[in-house]
Amino acid sequence: MNKKFNVINKKGLLLSALIMAANTGITAFSLGRILNGDGRIWLLPFIFFGTFLLFSVLIMMRVVSAGFEVRKNQVIVPDTDVRHGGNSVFDLHELESVNLCDGSGNQLDPEKDSLRGARVQFQLKDGRSVEYYPATITKKQFRTIESGINGLLTDLHNEDLFDDADTAE
Repeated sequence: MNKKFNVINKKGLLLSALIMAANTGITAFSLGRILNGDGRIWLLPFIFFGTFLLFSVLIMMRVVSAGFEVRKNQVIVPDTDVRHGGNSVFDLHELESVNLCDGSGNQLDPEKDSLRGARVQFQLKDGRSVEYYPATITKKQFRTIESGINGLLTDLHNEDLFDDADTAE
């Protein structure tokens, strides 16, 4: 079972797109002035804004690819803390519940509470928890994550029951 759960920050996406558009325009204008023979001074804004354009493309790629995924029954959650050195990975069988919590670990109700700084918490059967901390999350995004993960768990459980029935015969 493979599935990607996107948590796209729309404001970040819009800002990245605007910055990219401005950089593209300025870079193209500078290149046009250079090719027109208006002087080598236009090389500086071309290099500066061209480099800035590359960085804005990289930022845009990060914004668009925000989220976590389930690949071959393994939940892969990107770790935002570089000190841990990598992604958190756990088996879908280990998952007990998906909750929304604040920075202190208190559970939040997406219908009532503010979701500023909210984290998606995966509670595992052995007592551990894995947190996914997106830049922002909406209640609709959380509901999509919750229903998607629960759907995958149901499918996995049904698959196990079906496999057990086949081996019993």
